[in-house]
Amino acid sequence: MVTIVSPAFLKQEAKKLKKSLGMSHHEALDEVSKKYGFSNYRHYLNVLEESKPVTEEKISLENDRSKAIQFETPFEQSAQMSFHEQLDFLKVFQHSDDMQAQCEKWNLMKDETQSALFDEFLTEEGQYEIDFRHKYFIAKEISLSDLKYKLKGDMLYIDGEYDLTIKLEDSEQIEFVYEASDHCKEYSPFNDRVLSGPFGIKIDRNKKIIIHHLSIIEMIDGLVYAGTLKPTARLMPAFRPEVACVSI
Repeated sequence: MVTIVSPAFLKQEAKKLKKSLGMSHHEALDEVSKKYGFSNYRHYLNVLEESKPVTEEKISLENDRSKAIQFETPFEQSAQMSFHEQLDFLKVFQHSDDMQAQCEKWNLMKDETQSALFDEFLTEEGQYEIDFRHKYFIAKEISLSDLKYKLKGDMLYIDGEYDLTIKLEDSEQIEFVYEASDHCKEYSPFNDRVLSGPFGIKIDRNKKIIIHHLSIIEMIDGLVYAGTLKPTARLMPAFRPEVACVSI
């Protein structure tokens, strides 16, 4: 099985080989290409060209199904790369829309990002932000959407939106007294609630995730209330919603 690396990486390896073994530049390129499963450097270039991400629209326009399979196959092969290799692969496409399409195809680092953001709400600072809005609630689950990918050097940047479902920590220990009105039914103290907002992270080649912004946004009576959670510093949120017909 071949392993697709970036042209810059392959040429750098060839340069080292040329210097250590005293061979020609072309011979070094062929040898490094063979190391990654190709017949020679020309074979590497041909596979690289075929491996450029294509949209589903382009695939659907192919009348010959066998040609469509040729377009789809590189996506599946590329998904078996290590994270280092994936970053090198993406460098070939980082200045085109193909990079976004490829990252979406891989769901690149989505699970890891989801876990990192959820863990942030399990910290003391994260729980403080939840308590400030909904006392006695804790994080239950999180989902991500509208992910946007960028590559700067060896650093991958992901921006997007999250929805955090929070639940009542222990309803049996809390006695609620509320009026039997439609308003109170809508805001039942036992219902799960959702906090949401935008986030931004960056990931280095070792998969270290750094959260550089994480906001919490709520819509209450048609008004937007926002706060910010930072891993290294806690900011006071702008507003703590209260439900007038609930007594604790």
